[in-house]
Amino acid sequence: MSSKEFLLLELRNLANKFPGVSFRYEHNSAFKEHIIEVSPESTYISDVEYGNEEYTVSKKMMNLFPLETLVFVGKDSLIKIKNVTEVIPAACINWNNFPQIFSKNNFKTDLKQNIDSEILYALAA
Repeated sequence: MSSKEFLLLELRNLANKFPGVSFRYEHNSAFKEHIIEVSPESTYISDVEYGNEEYTVSKKMMNLFPLETLVFVGKDSLIKIKNVTEVIPAACINWNNFPQIFSKNNFKTDLKQNIDSEILYALAA
């Protein structure tokens, strides 16, 4: 597995673990560097659980590919992505990740039946 393949797999795992988080990825093979822009930036800056997972990915990368550089950045960082190699979109919300009070089973079905089908389609898009 190449370093790029490894990172793309790890980024997809992070996107699944943290719904709403997306990544832009640049790989510069000449300099053996990988730049990953995390969005939203608030996750990158202040989400402790996300930070721990990012650290784990960085450590794995260092152990597997010690001659390559990995940098995570936010949108407003000084380091910028110039040539996007890949975009990992935010994962869809997995209802299993939410507390019981947000369970889809707690919403009244009669309310759903009263909503016009075009509105439901627009909300899903």
